[in-house]
Formats: sequence, C-alpha cells, structure tokens
Amino acid sequence: GSRDMEAPGFGEASRNAPVILLIPFADGTDEPQRDTALEAILWECLALFGAQGWQTEVFSGGNSGLERVLPVADYVVRLRVTTLLASTRLSAMLSSRHMRQGLQNFTREANSEGEMAQGALGLAALLGTAIAHAETERIHQNLGVGSFQLVAAGRELLSSFSPEKVERAIAYLNQALAIDPEFPFLLSS
Repeated sequence: GSRDMEAPGFGEASRNAPVILLIPFADGTDEPQRDTALEAILWECLALFGAQGWQTEVFSGGNSGLERVLPVADYVVRLRVTTLLASTRLSAMLSSRHMRQGLQNFTREANSEGEMAQGALGLAALLGTAIAHAETERIHQNLGVGSFQLVAAGRELLSSFSPEKVERAIAYLNQALAIDPEFPFLLSS
C-alpha cells in the first residue's frame, strides 16, 4: 500500500507539480464590472497557486485551442461572473481526473466593489483547498506521485497531531526530500 512506499520506488519521479488551467468565461458583452471581477479572481488564483508552486495557465483562446491544452491540465477551473439584480455572483467550476467526485462548484456573492475583492479571494482560497486535498488523495491512490504530492500529504498529516500520522508525515517528507531536495525548502519559505 501507499504506507510502505520506499523513496527508491520514486526514483524517476520529480516534483510533479499540478498543472492548473484557468478558463475565464465572458459572454462577449461589454460589462466593466464583470470583467474587473473576473480579473480579480484570476489574479487571486495566480497569486495563491503560484505560492504553492503549482503551474497555472490562463486560457484565453477560442474553443479550438482547448483540445490541445485540456489533456495536459491536471485541474480545469472555469470562472464566471454573473450580474444579478442586487448583487454579482462569482463562480468557479473545478474539474479533474484526480478528484473522486469529478466536479465541484463554488460561488461567492458580492454587493459592492469591496465585497467583490473579498469574494475573489474567498473563491481562490476554496479552489486552492480543494486542489490541495485532491493532491493529497493522489498519495492514497498512488497516482502520479511526486515530491509535491508527498509534501502535500505530509503537511496534511502533520496537522492532525496524532503520533501515527505525524510519523507517516515525516516519512512522506523524507521521501519528498530524497526525490527533490530543494522542493520542501521552497514550500517552507
């Protein structure tokens, strides 16, 4: 099982940082408030995901280019901002072959410019948590495991404070260090 993994078994593994594709959706109408909100979500996602060491791309081409980039992405995030009667809805649809449920939807409502910034940050945080959890699950399913997944699982296990889980966390972190000596230091910074 995944508990007995030896570092030499991952000899060919690398950092294996997930590739995230952000797809902002705009319906073609000129709505400055919507476009500003979409841009805010993109910036928050890029900042948060970049801090985690994730490879993040923003897709701005037409549907024809999607077939080329979709197979490479571990996670696809479709972003949309909808203007409602009294508020603005920021939403994200997350899909991945690494998630058991396959598809997750997140929304935030905003009634003002200030709330829009908060909503964008909240949405990015929800997406980041869902992706981090899915990356940790890859360890338990033994799917494409690299130092990134080992460190993610180690960090999650450390937060439990259970002696058995802390012991397993340290084993994961040591395996990550054997694969990619610089990566744990990058995250700890």
